[in-house]
Amino acid sequence: MAVSVLAGINIHVERYKIRTDIVILADLSDSNAASIEKMNGYIGDFLETDESERNIGIVSFADGYVYASPMSRNADQVYADYLACEEKPLASATDIGAALNFAGTLLAEPENGRIILISDGMQTDGDMDAASAALAADGVRVDAVYLKTNIDENEIQINSMLDRKS
Repeated sequence: MAVSVLAGINIHVERYKIRTDIVILADLSDSNAASIEKMNGYIGDFLETDESERNIGIVSFADGYVYASPMSRNADQVYADYLACEEKPLASATDIGAALNFAGTLLAEPENGRIILISDGMQTDGDMDAASAALAADGVRVDAVYLKTNIDENEIQINSMLDRKS
């Protein structure tokens, strides 16, 4: 090593943290409906290429969430359970913050956890920023896969109506 230092060779050591628990969040909201097949392809590809012995689970979400596939080390079973899950969240809204908060509770060791969010990012409810900040403070890594949608940016949503009586 002394010879390497004298020769001007630098040695850099970086610790690599293995993420042992992974929760995939799948956006099933109406705004993402056209991308569901593409999203399922991403999930299948990820599970197929992940050869490690990690605990993986899948949560589908929109307005609420469904624990579609419980944490397991069997990636094939996780994907099959997700595809077979008949319970779906209400698709008329998107609460990414609530889904992130729930996913965080599924991680046995948050500092070794990873959440993969697959969404169009069109949040209508909740506070995604606060949820992701809380996860980051716990050491959870959050990765996002953006799914482009064909929704017009000028879309208007009516949340409530008030009937005034004269």
